[in-house]
Amino acid sequence: RRASFGGTADEIDRCFHLGPDKAIAHLLEGIQPGQKPPINRRILRPEKLLELPEPYGGSLMNTSPSGPVYQQRQRLFSMQMEWLKRAHGAAAPQEKMVLFWHGMLTSSYSKVNVSQYILRQNQQFRSQAFGNYATLIQDVIVDPAMIRYLDIDQNRRNSPNENFARELLELFTLGEGNYDPTDIKRIAPEFVGLRFTRIKDDPLSNRTAEGIARHAGHIDRVRRISRVIKWIFEKPECGKLLCQRLWRYYLSNEPDPTAINHLAKALRDSKWNVKPVLAALWKSEAFFAPEIRFTQIKSPVQLLLQSSRELEIATIDEQAARHTMDRLGQSLFQPPNVAGWPGGKRWINSDWLS
Repeated sequence: RRASFGGTADEIDRCFHLGPDKAIAHLLEGIQPGQKPPINRRILRPEKLLELPEPYGGSLMNTSPSGPVYQQRQRLFSMQMEWLKRAHGAAAPQEKMVLFWHGMLTSSYSKVNVSQYILRQNQQFRSQAFGNYATLIQDVIVDPAMIRYLDIDQNRRNSPNENFARELLELFTLGEGNYDPTDIKRIAPEFVGLRFTRIKDDPLSNRTAEGIARHAGHIDRVRRISRVIKWIFEKPECGKLLCQRLWRYYLSNEPDPTAINHLAKALRDSKWNVKPVLAALWKSEAFFAPEIRFTQIKSPVQLLLQSSRELEIATIDEQAARHTMDRLGQSLFQPPNVAGWPGGKRWINSDWLS
């Protein structure tokens, strides 16, 4: 139930008879127990994107039932439903990890305002869901949605974007208290020069970001970004933040410090591959401890998907999904800020329960 978005009675029974090792190996392939591969790992392709215009600029908060803003909201809902359907199917364990990265390495559609950028990022999380943490961080720095969301393209030599440097250290890699102001000033200038350009043969869009080692003439930027990533991931504190986030996501809102240290060591020993950490987490005594059971407050999306699967509802009801996301405070592709959704007991408040 916790390693995926729940399961039908048959899927849970199959998982039980596989035993822990085989069941976890199955889940780490991103496949729901009882389902047969191959699963759909391609980029989301909502049909609505072909029908509605994609305006640039303006706010998505206005929900007037006419005009481009309303159409943009419909475009967003089309992407959300396509992802929910994917998460409701055979790829549920993989899609749960995609949701994890979306909540940690956030970008919001209301600011990015380009569906292809958001879908590109979502697919990056899918293709690297159980992959290498350091590689994903390096790739997401030059991701078009991230560049626009965190204003990385506004970085100037005479005015470096220290906000992005701070968020990279505090929210993506090291965690609060594990860096100092001199670290921010040191790495902020290294991201100068990342900007948008037109790429005619781009399969998703004719607008993209200049990425690592993709275009000739940008070797200096590749070296600068690689130096920053190398410096971050050599710090002894690196890895603990990710393990704490995984613990809160899959177990409970109170990580065990000793266990986190062991998981962080396993992460470093694996050269930053996530699979061994998840395997260790899911096999741990803590994962099955009686005091852990029934303590996790599910996010609205997890509640929606898990309830649907365990009640063996064949498809996701679109209006129920819209109501759940909008009223309970977790609208996919729309995290509230760069820190993502708060989670835990903060899902329970008078606004969302009224």
